[in-house]
Amino acid sequence: MFDLISSLQFFIFPLLVLVILAILLAFIGVFITLRKDILSAIAYPNFSYGIISLLILIGIPIEDKSKLFLFTAIIVILFSFISFKNTKRMLYWTVLFSFGTALSLFSASFSWQNQSYLKNIFQTEIMVINQQDFIKVIFFVFISIVIFLFSKALLFNLVIYPENLFVKNKKKYYLAQLIYQILSLCMIIISSLFIGPFLTISFLIVPIFFSTIAKSFFSFLCSVIAINLFSILIGFSIAIFLDISPTSLIVISNLTIGAIFLLLKKIFLKFS
Repeated sequence: MFDLISSLQFFIFPLLVLVILAILLAFIGVFITLRKDILSAIAYPNFSYGIISLLILIGIPIEDKSKLFLFTAIIVILFSFISFKNTKRMLYWTVLFSFGTALSLFSASFSWQNQSYLKNIFQTEIMVINQQDFIKVIFFVFISIVIFLFSKALLFNLVIYPENLFVKNKKKYYLAQLIYQILSLCMIIISSLFIGPFLTISFLIVPIFFSTIAKSFFSFLCSVIAINLFSILIGFSIAIFLDISPTSLIVISNLTIGAIFLLLKKIFLKFS
């Protein structure tokens, strides 16, 4: 009993951070899927992680997550403007993904800190999330939610009726594009910084599995949030039982549930 209580105390802040980010990344993932920008959900977390690794290499402490977030956000957002009117966005995102991987490996080869960080961010990094990290995540998330609430009408029009918004008011269209780009990238960077690109990508790509059957935006979003939270529950339950990191278990749960759903959907369509 004492061991169980100790384990739960150890897991509490990583669990809270994961739940908060999983819900917010569900929003971002749905928006990205509806805009058919799903490759960006794979490219930007990896690219952000590459920039973070490079910043650590040049001297910014791993513990100073506020500074790492600020500089990473500036660099990633500046790079993202290239894709604003780029007709070859798929190629651009593929290059970003590859470049991010190369940067992280390059940085790790010159720094023992980066080697450790590179390993932990994919395996056990989320388990070192403490109360201070939790407070920082809450702060970043609060600012993002405030911005979203002030611009939600613009963002929903951009995602659901982009052509109408462009025809009616080009200035509002480009403003909505700018807010969407900055807001989604900041959330992806925060997530990559605290829980790593591996989990961030897995939470962002879940909407792909439900995009063809969702009857409304709300049902689509609720399905994605439910899967993300259920995967966290499974991952943490097994991790506590086996005394291992939940990171890979959460990702496996996410992808397995998605694969089972697609298989059942294919069987249903075949026999209906």
